[in-house]
Amino acid sequence: MRWKTSWQTFGRASELRARYEAFLEEHQADYRKLYDRVDVDLGEDLSAGLPTSRRLAYGAEGVDDPSLYGLYLQYSRYLIIAGSRPDSQALNLQGIWNDTVMPPWSSNYTNNINVEMNYWLAETGNLSECHLPLTDLLKELSVTGRQTAEGYYHMKGWVTHHNTDLWRSSEPSCEDASWSWWPMGGAWMCEHIRSVIRKPLREISRRKDPVFLWSTAISIWQEAMMTIPPSLAIRSRAGAGSWTEVSTSFRPTGRGSFPFTGPAGFQASDGHLHNP
Repeated sequence: MRWKTSWQTFGRASELRARYEAFLEEHQADYRKLYDRVDVDLGEDLSAGLPTSRRLAYGAEGVDDPSLYGLYLQYSRYLIIAGSRPDSQALNLQGIWNDTVMPPWSSNYTNNINVEMNYWLAETGNLSECHLPLTDLLKELSVTGRQTAEGYYHMKGWVTHHNTDLWRSSEPSCEDASWSWWPMGGAWMCEHIRSVIRKPLREISRRKDPVFLWSTAISIWQEAMMTIPPSLAIRSRAGAGSWTEVSTSFRPTGRGSFPFTGPAGFQASDGHLHNP
């Protein structure tokens, strides 16, 4: 019986191994269609035979390893390929690899910088279709954001704040007002739409829905911009002329101390603080 059980175990292990190899082959064939569009050559690769962990350790000690930088860039592209495809959700703070019921930051989208960082290589890394989940996110946020713009600010257009989630909440989260009340999330994230539609039509013709990019996307962008003019104020200073800035201004990623408010992340008028 023990001999039979051992052979059953061996057979099961062989079956699992075969299934794993089949999945791996399918995965490699799938991602390489996108991955192989870019090749990074930073010189002769003298350390390719070493484990990446050892190469990182040597790099921390000052060893020059240019090809490691190329590997890091390709790894970034791989994460986009693996975690952001058409008709999927956009990459959030944990991507699709969250393994807990209560993840850090609720596995949400931090609109002031983290979402954008996930997609910095989408266009420059020749992964344009992987950008589509982010444009879908903005399309859905523009719906809830219209209610927030009207209900909170009595404005036309749409807004979202520092944070959003799977249900596309666009109102300020119920936490520290110094960052949660930052109302520029929509306009800020629309920079990604701008980076897409600036491309020639031939560059985006392979996308699944180019009509969305040229009509709906521009509409989303324009509606987000509608909330900016009511917040603008003309300022002037002797010897410096006049300029236009946003007031009130928020700084979502930092805190300062201001005479009239004490410690806070916002002040009455200092337009450059709007950008994180």
